Amino acid sequence: MNTIKNYLNWRGDLTFDQDPLNEVDNAIFSLLAYLDFSVVSGSAKIKDLVNMYSRYMDKTKSSYYHSKFIKGIEDILEKMSTTNRFKDVWVSDYCDMLDEKNQTQFSAMCFILGHTGIFVAFRGTDNSFVGFKEDFNMSYSQHVQGQLEAVKYLDYLMDKYKGSDVYVGGHSKGGNFAVYSVCGLKEDKRDRVIRIFNNDGPGFSKAFVETKAYKDTSVKVKKIIPKDSIVGILMDNEEETKRVNALGSTGFIQHDAQNWEVMGNEFVEEECGEQAQFLDDTIRCWLSTLNDMEKALFVNEMYNIILMTTDAKKLSDISESKLRLTMNFIRNMKGLDPEKREIMYGVVYRLFESASRVKREKDLHKKLKKAKQKEPSLKSKSEKNSL
Repeated sequence: MNTIKNYLNWRGDLTFDQDPLNEVDNAIFSLLAYLDFSVVSGSAKIKDLVNMYSRYMDKTKSSYYHSKFIKGIEDILEKMSTTNRFKDVWVSDYCDMLDEKNQTQFSAMCFILGHTGIFVAFRGTDNSFVGFKEDFNMSYSQHVQGQLEAVKYLDYLMDKYKGSDVYVGGHSKGGNFAVYSVCGLKEDKRDRVIRIFNNDGPGFSKAFVETKAYKDTSVKVKKIIPKDSIVGILMDNEEETKRVNALGSTGFIQHDAQNWEVMGNEFVEEECGEQAQFLDDTIRCWLSTLNDMEKALFVNEMYNIILMTTDAKKLSDISESKLRLTMNFIRNMKGLDPEKREIMYGVVYRLFESASRVKREKDLHKKLKKAKQKEPSLKSKSEKNSL
């Protein structure tokens, strides 16, 4: 199966002036936002950045930057540096901030694509539980600090690169930030944005989706999610959504855009399977029954239980310890104070209730569809009898 790395071999010969930015380019830039480009002072071309970055990374001991996920992106960067399409792209305005007081981690960068404009990329979340929790936090927060920082950052770049066409994107949390940042601009600046890419990022609260800023912005958004998406189906959105084929048996593994199937200059579209659609409908139904306090309590308690009772460090490790996680969850629920325990049991009950309701509705839909298919044959029989 072809992926982003195969695309670099196939499309690497044409510059952005010869062939405009496409959805695969978007994913590549969005993935590069996960790398630490602190070594860049001002700006640097990708072909010059590779060696600078490599020397810088040799000195870091962070386990995050030695993960398989990051190593894959570093391989992509190295390949980009040898292609006509990417080697002369400038990386500039790297921003990385950590605010422990507000529990905010924000990072972004700008790619200058020659005469065709700029691509602003926001960093998302990695395969860690901490990152995944950030995505779920958005389900009950009016806004998070990172979203506000994204608006400031994009507004600054719009002033700096006046006259340039602007593309904005990000993966996971970064996709959410990309959409939010454009919503936060004044209308004249918002009009300069050509396209926004939300790569398997969570949506927004119902209240936010109903705002004029979001409605005006959503028509420019292309949301790309893997066939068994989990993060990308969280919360509400009115964005054009493309579901794509991906490697991996679970939505956790498929969340990594490096695993998405590529054909030509686009991702291969995949119909939503019955199981994935069931999960999608169940989560949407379930979240609609919870208030913000219940969502916050559930996310925080689940996060604590996973950290305290499993050896899993990444989302993909969960599949290896499902039974143990379930048993630990039940055991630790009993240890909560009575008020929290009652709320948690109610939240879990509504999850099963939502699944049951969705199943009943799907079964009814199948029966009605089957009955409708039989109608022509019944009608033809009655017509024959009348003759």
